[in-house]
Amino acid sequence: MPYRVLLAEFLLRRTTRAAASRVFQALVERFTDVESL
Repeated sequence: MPYRVLLAEFLLRRTTRAAASRVFQALVERFTDVESL
């Protein structure tokens, strides 16, 4: 599963879509891959 899809799925299970969309891009920029998490 691609990293961005995995991250989006995790966020959407924990929060609303609106909340997830606000932080998704910042998380992808800060943590560029699974290993950096």
